[in-house]
Amino acid sequence: MKTLITKWYLFCPYLASLFALALFFGNWDLRVQSLLISGLFI
Repeated sequence: MKTLITKWYLFCPYLASLFALALFFGNWDLRVQSLLISGLFI
């Protein structure tokens, strides 16, 4: 359980930066892809 939480702490900033990049560039495909990826992990 603790390793799962640690993985989340490592993965969340990566996902957030990926989503921020998608919003910044306004790339719809990347935005949808990051949403799908976050949907899989939640």
